[in-house]
Amino acid sequence: MRKTKKLVKTKRAVCALTAGILAAGMIMPAFAQDEAIAPKSADYGYYVDNYKKNGESGVKDTIDNPANGVLSEMLDYFTPGTSWDNGTILNKTIHEMNIAESSKIRNGADDSQQVLAFYDDVRDKNYSMISGLGKYADEFKQGVNAQSYIIKSDEYKNSGKTEADYTDNTAEWSAVVPQDAEQNKYMDVHNDSAWASATGDYAGIVNLVSVLRGGAASTSPAKKFFKYMRPFRWSRKDASLAKVTILPSLTTMEKADPSNDGGYPSGHTNAAYLAAIAMAYSVPEQYSELMLRASELGYDRIVAGMHSCLDVIGGRMTSTAIAASNLYDGNNADAKKAAVQSGQKLTGNDSTVEEKSDYDAYQKDKDTYFYRMTYNLKEDSADTTKAVSVPKGAEALLESRYPYMDDTQIRYVLYSTAISSGYSVLDDAEGWGRLNLFEASNGYGSFDTDITVNMDASKGGFNAADNWKNDISGTGSLTKEGSGMLVLSGNNTYTGTTTVDDGSIRADYASAFGNGNVVNNSVIKENTDDTLKINGDYKQNKNGVLELTVSNENDFVDISGNVEFGGKLILNFNDYIPSSDAEIIKCASVASQFDEIEINAPEGFEGKIVYNNEGIDLVFSQPAGNETIDNVTDNNSPETGDTSSAVMAFVAFALSLTGLLTASFADKKMIDKIR
Repeated sequence: MRKTKKLVKTKRAVCALTAGILAAGMIMPAFAQDEAIAPKSADYGYYVDNYKKNGESGVKDTIDNPANGVLSEMLDYFTPGTSWDNGTILNKTIHEMNIAESSKIRNGADDSQQVLAFYDDVRDKNYSMISGLGKYADEFKQGVNAQSYIIKSDEYKNSGKTEADYTDNTAEWSAVVPQDAEQNKYMDVHNDSAWASATGDYAGIVNLVSVLRGGAASTSPAKKFFKYMRPFRWSRKDASLAKVTILPSLTTMEKADPSNDGGYPSGHTNAAYLAAIAMAYSVPEQYSELMLRASELGYDRIVAGMHSCLDVIGGRMTSTAIAASNLYDGNNADAKKAAVQSGQKLTGNDSTVEEKSDYDAYQKDKDTYFYRMTYNLKEDSADTTKAVSVPKGAEALLESRYPYMDDTQIRYVLYSTAISSGYSVLDDAEGWGRLNLFEASNGYGSFDTDITVNMDASKGGFNAADNWKNDISGTGSLTKEGSGMLVLSGNNTYTGTTTVDDGSIRADYASAFGNGNVVNNSVIKENTDDTLKINGDYKQNKNGVLELTVSNENDFVDISGNVEFGGKLILNFNDYIPSSDAEIIKCASVASQFDEIEINAPEGFEGKIVYNNEGIDLVFSQPAGNETIDNVTDNNSPETGDTSSAVMAFVAFALSLTGLLTASFADKKMIDKIR
């Protein structure tokens, strides 16, 4: 049984402490020029304005095709030849690194990775991305009758049947590779248009996948233009290179005619990202998971031996630009709207913010995605200082992910999460190669301007609750408005002030508030197992609520600066009662006190809350020199209306085991704090 007890103090003057207490009027804004996020055109113009040239005769096979232009950094490393096999290597170091890393991945793959690589080759790419929907995947499959049927190609051709005659057999063909795969070519009956119903419960999602996959999305023109061979062919041609072979289960997939079978960019990777981005736009709750799944399929193309690292990087780049272009195109507005509605129907438009953030798990996924963006293909002499460029229209990629942001804010999210320059082929003129959609779907990477977000919880979804998981740096400030909850769960170092004007901010990491001041005019919830650090001053007004959950002896608030308390303090002792006196809030100095303190603790809790000139402590011994004070009431003790008190230099509130509300002034010498 748990007891909830409240301490309500009467208004009284409190002595002034040292100067320098945080005042709202002293919040210093950070300034950054919006030129930082202004789009920069390439030789082909802006991709979003010219993306349909990828399908135009007479243009698509030239450098004027933006799909070729976005990949043109490759021309610094390789000059296409007149035939599929006579191109010129311009940068031997990067070429050798590319094949070596590809060989390492191919030859180091374990059995489970090889099985997945087989199915990521033969199975429909749209269907393969469904797993990125996580807990919504099964419901989505049922709602749109999504199906995949793996069968021998010859058997299907000779069956006289159509895809309608085959249901889903993924339960049978997912965990193991067919024993005769080395001798027989396998296929998915439901490839491309037959993968799901366009009239099902979540048809809007299916349709948006089709829009992106069909919107001038082919990689064939680029393959034909660059003529950069697949890794197994490079390995066959040059014995000095690291050896790459096709996965045995996929050798039947090799085309007999190599003249029209270039490797750069990877078409499977392009298709996977397009499908994943369409699903992520529709179901933004799964955005980062879908990006991770798409990157996995790209990685599996290397495991398969079918593509090199550079091929896969190119596939991600083209898909990002193609997806953004189709989402930016006003002609697709209805398709986008229907997709989001289908996504909200699928998720219930409910917030999916976890009760506790897993920092280590996120860092692991982030590192995995970053590796699959770059494959570490960078020379030691590479220029890593080039400014980030955010492509025109790129904000469309995340507009459903951040419904409470405007286009400028989303562009700053993309800007602040982009990777550094210097990685091979990624430094294209517009900036498509450096966009990190995994990190960008998890909040800012830095506050380069002063940020204000207004989250209306009544709208549901991310308006109700969102989690910014990145480690946020920068000099900007953060102001939280609106009734929704924002979670900060990164190891943050930004130096601007954090202000909570409405709704709440939940701190899920010890340094969630960075290195700036904090002003609480609404609700701040501490949700860490470690000491919550506020590396500045803290001010809370009469409407503010500070909720702390104490789970161990190190779970307290450490404020490096001065504090002004007001409003309410809520202390939750969940399955933990300190065995001795403990700090609750530590600070440089205290200028005022909370108007109300509420303690939620297990039955048998005997601790008392005591103020001192360096914060608030929880004590279990009764201070000496008690004097009774009137006008202090116990809101949650029906058995008694008694009060008692102790005295110190600041008003102190204490809660006893019997439910007696105590307030006291005590000489500071009478309190022996446990630090």
